[in-house]
Amino acid sequence: MISVFGGSQCGPRDREYEEAHEVGRLLAEAGYVVCTGGYQGTMAAASQGAFEAGGVVVGITMAQLTSRVNDYLTETRPTQDFYGRLQALIVDSAGFIVLRGGIGTLVELTLVWNKLTTHILSPRPLVLV
Repeated sequence: MISVFGGSQCGPRDREYEEAHEVGRLLAEAGYVVCTGGYQGTMAAASQGAFEAGGVVVGITMAQLTSRVNDYLTETRPTQDFYGRLQALIVDSAGFIVLRGGIGTLVELTLVWNKLTTHILSPRPLVLV
């Protein structure tokens, strides 16, 4: 499973959305399960790309958000809060792709980076796009 992190504010006409869609497609075609935060923006784009390529798409959601999940998830894994969601996105992933985003994406990146550099996680690929 590869987790894809990115912003929630972009739409289908934005470059970030197109990039995330392509990332999801390529991952699914390579046989990876794609994992996202499950909501909109680049999460929806990566999910859509993977789903349309016939891939498995896992969305990690949280009870604290009332937003609608995207339509391209094949599995939803609910969590109670933001930290639980971050843990779920990180712990089971074999690698990470970080796309352009906002403060939430920065938090995801720094948590993964911290866990890798402190050896809480064994070495895994981290790709910044």
